[in-house]
Amino acid sequence: MIRKEIKEDNSFGGNYTYDIDYSVLPLNYIEITEEQRDYIDANIDKLRYDETQDGIFETPKGIVDISNTIECQNQLLQEERQKRQQQLVIEIESLDQKRIRAFCEPSLKEEGVTWLEYYTSQIQQKRQEIINLN
Repeated sequence: MIRKEIKEDNSFGGNYTYDIDYSVLPLNYIEITEEQRDYIDANIDKLRYDETQDGIFETPKGIVDISNTIECQNQLLQEERQKRQQQLVIEIESLDQKRIRAFCEPSLKEEGVTWLEYYTSQIQQKRQEIINLN
C-alpha cells in the first residue's frame, strides 16, 4: 500500500491523504485529469482502450477514438433504429386511442374518408416503417 497526499481546495482547508493500492490497478493503468474523465464519460460509446495505438490524450498508449470505424457507426445506427422503433410504437399507441374514439363517434375527416379510416391508414404506415427498420 502506497500513501499518496493529494491537495484539495475545500471549505475546511487542508490536505487529505488517500490510500491507493497500486498493486490492484491494472498494468495498463493511465492517470487522467478531471477534464479527460468528463470527456470520456460524455463519449464512452465512441472510445476504447487499445495499448497498441496512440491515445487521444498525450499518453503513448491508451484511449482511442473509434467513432470513424465501421463497427462504431453500425452500433450507433442500430441504436438510432431502436430509438425510432420505440418512438413509432408510442405514436401507434396514441393513434390507437384516437381510432377507438373515431369508432365510437363516427364522422368524416374529409369527403369520403372517415376518421377511423384515416387513423387506421396512419397506423399501417407506421407499422410498415417499423418493418422496414428491421
